[in-house]
Amino acid sequence: MFSGFSAEEGRIPIPESFFAGILPGITHLAELKVTLHVLWRLAAQVGHPRLVSEPELAADPVLIAALTAGHSPRPAAEWLREGLELAVARGTLLHLIVQPDGTPTPPAESWYLAHTPFNARWLAEVCGDGERPSVALASAEWLALLRAERAAAVARLRGDDPALEVPAAVRLHLSRRRPGIFELYEQNVGVITPLLAEQLAEAERLYPPAWIEEAFTEAVSYNKRNWKYISRILETWAAKGRDDGARGQDSIRAIDSGKDLTGKYAYLFNR
Repeated sequence: MFSGFSAEEGRIPIPESFFAGILPGITHLAELKVTLHVLWRLAAQVGHPRLVSEPELAADPVLIAALTAGHSPRPAAEWLREGLELAVARGTLLHLIVQPDGTPTPPAESWYLAHTPFNARWLAEVCGDGERPSVALASAEWLALLRAERAAAVARLRGDDPALEVPAAVRLHLSRRRPGIFELYEQNVGVITPLLAEQLAEAERLYPPAWIEEAFTEAVSYNKRNWKYISRILETWAAKGRDDGARGQDSIRAIDSGKDLTGKYAYLFNR
């Protein structure tokens, strides 16, 4: 049993808007735990911008214990990814993707920031196009320079002189990546429940990102804004292909009104 808060321990600042504008809409426990943990980690940092990487979070025993409380059979990494994606889709966190250099190319690395006016302006400045993206793409060289900036800022606060000059080239252009399935659902359908989050995560594992994005677009064009309809579209494409002449992962098959409205999957398009 918890013995109570200590009067001497530090305080973690959480904006009032979290309780009034974010907390009432959170239905997934992993999103709540991940959001609070990220805010805690960011509050302990010095300098700006304050970021935390997904590998750092995955290696944090406190967060892992929180995500696996109740002896869930699902791996903590899955809960972590869902919590982060839901927080980004809600707009609580900003997502920075770093593509490391090297051959063969290592997997991309995800970094997260609190969605504050400063961080939004910082990402817009980095992008150089006035946009405020929730997801951005950067190189490993860019991140190395960013870390050098942060180290210099910490050294200055401690009274040291790091004698470090970071060139203006640090402001490299960032580009958007495809929105994730959680972000697409939040934007086009509505609130994500815990059970639905598992179905979305499974679909993201099964289907290419281009298919998922196109399926949401197709559903919106027919005003069928529900996951059952979207998942059936994906199942149909998986079974029949999206292009009769090219069946690559990113091929697109336009809906044939004569075949699709009367054939095996007609019930999908006649609701």
